[in-house]
Parts: sequence; structure tokens; C-alpha cells
Amino acid sequence: MQNAIQEFTPSTNFEKFVLASLAEIKRQLPNANAIPTGDYLTPVEVCSILKISKGKFYQLVSDEVLTTIKPDPKGRKTYVLRSQVENLFPKDFRKN
Repeated sequence: MQNAIQEFTPSTNFEKFVLASLAEIKRQLPNANAIPTGDYLTPVEVCSILKISKGKFYQLVSDEVLTTIKPDPKGRKTYVLRSQVENLFPKDFRKN
């Protein structure tokens, strides 16, 4: 299908619009799975590790203690860097 798009020469504005839209979708697709699970945590995982409620999690985000990452253009998925959570407390307080 990719070859068919590249070989097609648009003749109308609508065809140009469709090709531009397809190119934008193609550009965004790799970003949908760009979050590796080992380096990033979901809010539920952060709450579990820190033993806090979801409300407290969002308070930490609001206070800019934690920074969230939303790779989805619509902002449906939220992630936090694992290293950011680990650096909240000194290593002496962490359990293995």
C-alpha cells in the first residue's frame, strides 16, 4: 500500500489533502508505541511504588514534583520517567 501512495500523482486539491493526511498519520504512528515499559511508569504503577493515592499522584504532578509524558496526541496515556520516581528518595530508603 505504501508504494501505491508514493506512485500516485494527485490531480485535485482533495487528492492532495488525502495524501497529506495519510503522510501525517504515517508520521504519528511510530510515536504511538514510543514508550518502552521499562523506562516509564503509569500513574497506577507510581501509586503502587510510592504507596500513595491517585489524588496524591496528581497533586505531585500539579506541584511539578513529577513530570508526566503524554505520547498520544489526545493525551489518553500518561507516563512518568522511572528514574524521576526513584530519585524522589535517597537510596538508603529504598527496598530492592
